Amino acid sequence: MSTPPPPDLARRVNQLDNDVGAIYNMLNAIQTTQQRHGERLAEIGGGLAKVGGTQQRQGNRLEEFGLGLDEVRATQERQGSRLEEIGLGLDEVRATQERQGSRLEEIGRQVGTIIQMLGAGGQQTT
Repeated sequence: MSTPPPPDLARRVNQLDNDVGAIYNMLNAIQTTQQRHGERLAEIGGGLAKVGGTQQRQGNRLEEFGLGLDEVRATQERQGSRLEEIGLGLDEVRATQERQGSRLEEIGRQVGTIIQMLGAGGQQTT
């Protein structure tokens, strides 16, 4: 003998059926949202790849600038060395001019003495 079903069994089954339907609707909504998120993440990933490429190109360009600056630095060092050489040469010229100036002063004194002697009739004056 079977016992009769409880009077609210049909209502419970109907409620469970409605709950299952609501759960499937929520799962579909979640799946749709996840799909949109996935598409958006793919778009962002593509944008990031472009940014990465741009940064790589900029890095390469900065590397080129760095090499150019190294060349400028080397040129400046060579020019600095050359300027030092020229400065030493000018120091030598200055020293030579000072010696020549002293020699000219000595010659000038001797010429003055000779002129005085000629003016005095060839006799040296003291």
